[in-house]
Amino acid sequence: TVITGKRGNGKSTIASQIALSSVDSGFPVCFYSGELKKQMFIEWLLCQAAGQRNIEEFVGRNGAVRHKANQESEWKIREWILGKFFLYDNAIVKSSEHNTILDRFTYCAEEKNCKLFFVDNLMSARFKDSNEKDFNRKQSMFVQDLLQFSLEYNAHVILMAHPNKSENADINNGVSGSADITNLASNVFSIEKLEGNARQREGADAILTIAKNRDLGTTAQIKLRYNPESRRYENRDAKTKSVYGWQKSLQNNC
Repeated sequence: TVITGKRGNGKSTIASQIALSSVDSGFPVCFYSGELKKQMFIEWLLCQAAGQRNIEEFVGRNGAVRHKANQESEWKIREWILGKFFLYDNAIVKSSEHNTILDRFTYCAEEKNCKLFFVDNLMSARFKDSNEKDFNRKQSMFVQDLLQFSLEYNAHVILMAHPNKSENADINNGVSGSADITNLASNVFSIEKLEGNARQREGADAILTIAKNRDLGTTAQIKLRYNPESRRYENRDAKTKSVYGWQKSLQNNC
């Protein structure tokens, strides 16, 4: 699956929520984060898992008010995801991350029984001896290797990719880089943040578009609300909020 959208529109947000839902459903996850350093990613993930009722304010280094999971919920969330969520961040800089990403994915598939894998994002993955001329070819090879990996281990890979700069009405043709990125994908999602009149007209903060669905051929648009404190997207028409496993066990004990 490819998730595309402009920078800052919520690709990583949607991806980390899908990852939490996967853990909640009993499928361990391996996540390559080329966008965020480990500590920032974990802070973001803990907020999403906690939800609005279980977060607290704090003042960051720049004096701005920020939010984090409260101490009690953080401890329970960390216990809940232990052995089920594996993070490889971008702190280790190598000339080529193509092979190291696949190496870590393979380890997590074989040793940790992971079934869902994320690459966030394609543009941050480094390729050995790559230059502008052959960059698309290296991208294409990487996507093909990810597809082969998913088939070999009966797993699913979700890849975040930036759109190109041209105004292309077809989302499947609007992803930056090799055309193989969307051609090889079974699903293509696009997230668009709404502003001003569009936000008011749609009654939503963002729209998630299903632009390609190879299994069923069904496309759709889902209107989303965004909560900046919990950093969660929710279906605008959902009647209940998402509750993850660490909270379900508490509710069952009440």
